[in-house]
Amino acid sequence: MLLLLDLDGVLVSDGEGDTCVGKEILCIHPGLKNYLRTLDFPVAVLTHRSRKEASQIVKTLELDGVELLEVFTANDIAFRRLTPGRFLSLLRFGARKSRIIPYIQARWKVNPEDIAFVDDRKENVIDMVRVGVGLGVHVPAARFLDDQRTVSTFDMEDLMARIQDWSDSKGQKGSGARMISPKPIQIPQQQGMFSGVVMQESGLQIFKRIRGLRRLFKRFIRWGRVSC
Repeated sequence: MLLLLDLDGVLVSDGEGDTCVGKEILCIHPGLKNYLRTLDFPVAVLTHRSRKEASQIVKTLELDGVELLEVFTANDIAFRRLTPGRFLSLLRFGARKSRIIPYIQARWKVNPEDIAFVDDRKENVIDMVRVGVGLGVHVPAARFLDDQRTVSTFDMEDLMARIQDWSDSKGQKGSGARMISPKPIQIPQQQGMFSGVVMQESGLQIFKRIRGLRRLFKRFIRWGRVSC
């Protein structure tokens, strides 16, 4: 079993969803490490951030006592287990997070049906379920409401309990791949959410580079069709 957690909009935010460079990293779920400790299986991070940016965020979360299996970043998503076929797929479809699944299977011996995946982007969750991930969780992106004193997010404690229940029910009839969408909740702003750490851009921006390569690839394909 394995839980894969996205960072931006799920665990952290700048108040508007993703954590923009130059803005403070807001830790949306104070006490996160206590919730993660309730699980009896490993947790890993899966993000499109660069490795250095992901490291900034994970450090800010202060997950001491929680042993992360791995922090999978844009570089891992794009280039782990890269073959000519997977390189063409990268150019055609981009750095979908589901690209990390074969590596997890090979390296950690965890099958897709034994993975729970949490993300605030529905298309990412749908793609993961499509490749066989056992539980896809689409959560509302964390953001401050207009009054700046209220945060719209989801109940992390309840979600961890639901994921643990899903794990415990594995193998039972009707426990195949599925997708859930926890309802948004509103909670008061808490002092523990403010890290005092400003997000710094660092490391090679793999995700942005791949988008550029995809645009060039599509232009080349269109040019080839016109030439024919």
